[in-house]
Amino acid sequence: MATTDYGAAEVAEVAEPAKEQQEPFVNLEDTAVPLKLWAAFPMMGMLVIFSVPSMTFGLYKQALQSVLELTVEEAGDIASYGLIGGMVLGFVPGLVYDRFGYVVTLVLGGFMSSGGAFLWYYQLCGGQRPSWLGLALALMLTCHGTRFQYFAGICASLGAFPARLSGSMSAAMAVLVSVGYIILPQLWTSFFLPEAGDTSAWNANGTLKTLEPVAHFWRLLSGIYFCTTLAGLSVARLLPHPKKSSVAESLGSKLARGANLEAIVLLLMVAMSLAFTYVFMVNGFGSASSIAQAGAAERGKIIKQMGMIGMLGRMIHGSLADVLKRGPAGKAGTYISYCVGICSATSGFILMRAGMQDITGTLPSVWENASYLIAFGFGGLFALFPASARTVFGAANTSFWLGILFCMLGLLNFGYARLGASYHWGAEYYGIAAASSATFVILLFAM
Repeated sequence: MATTDYGAAEVAEVAEPAKEQQEPFVNLEDTAVPLKLWAAFPMMGMLVIFSVPSMTFGLYKQALQSVLELTVEEAGDIASYGLIGGMVLGFVPGLVYDRFGYVVTLVLGGFMSSGGAFLWYYQLCGGQRPSWLGLALALMLTCHGTRFQYFAGICASLGAFPARLSGSMSAAMAVLVSVGYIILPQLWTSFFLPEAGDTSAWNANGTLKTLEPVAHFWRLLSGIYFCTTLAGLSVARLLPHPKKSSVAESLGSKLARGANLEAIVLLLMVAMSLAFTYVFMVNGFGSASSIAQAGAAERGKIIKQMGMIGMLGRMIHGSLADVLKRGPAGKAGTYISYCVGICSATSGFILMRAGMQDITGTLPSVWENASYLIAFGFGGLFALFPASARTVFGAANTSFWLGILFCMLGLLNFGYARLGASYHWGAEYYGIAAASSATFVILLFAM
């Protein structure tokens, strides 16, 4: 799925107008990669490194609840609004990139991400007590902007480099997302989180007295997003110019690509497994750490380690798929790699379920390892599915279908987060997550 090359045989499987659809970049099938593309790749990578603001929410979720006296549902809704901006509305940057290209997508993303992050700083600085809705809307704007930047980086790399490198490019971008997942918690704990013994900053129960550290953390993010936008613009001239197709592919023809078996498998994977892992990384982890009564420093340490394990998962799954596809497994190598990641996440869900059944006894000793298993599986699945979109739907439709997949993932995460809250993130919810992921693996083998 993520490892097959896109060519004329694949185009012939879809509607007639697609036969004349040309690849969006002139060097797509070249065997040699121009040196200027390799020079531009680090800057494109910077656009995805910090595209995970919603995944840092677990670092200060408890502080927001304590200082602003938010309910569990209100705190969860803030994260859900971030999912709306970054995932449910993910089809918007896909359409913008498809129509206007790299520069417009990047500039719009820079305005929204930097502006949304500054709104967080503005609302929290000086001891203000904003409403949960104000923070939620600012997070939605920030996440929508970072999704624009993500699309600019990953679609430019997947489109500019030859199809034979799509798996490697997707895995490399996924690894860079993990780098950001490591860097941001490290910045939080090293420069913004007060020292443990500072009684002027901490309450007796271990919660922050004010949200000033959170405000200044978001001011830094605003500056980061502004700088990454400038860095991305600096390499725009190095990217190959789009080649206009002789016959524009209709919306119906684009959607028709979702009717083949590989596309159906990809959609089922997103619905039955990836969505559950993503909602844990964004929302479930923070709730699990609160139930396990983990402190702020411990929470930051575990999130950092989850980022490193997720990065390892991205590298292993991407490499495993490439190695297996060159052997007897062929195309099935990608499916095998998907199964490895899903089994890891399912094991984490099962372990978390066991812990939630005995909160005072089992949970403190297992929730950390369960989080690592889920992070490893999540990393692998996220490394594989953008390349799958590239090869299943074609290079000319990558941005369009990535947008659809992100929208689908966001809608599912919004629903799954509500489901988790309704079960108070307890054993029943993790039982459902484990059963859904395991069912997909069974269906995959049955196909």
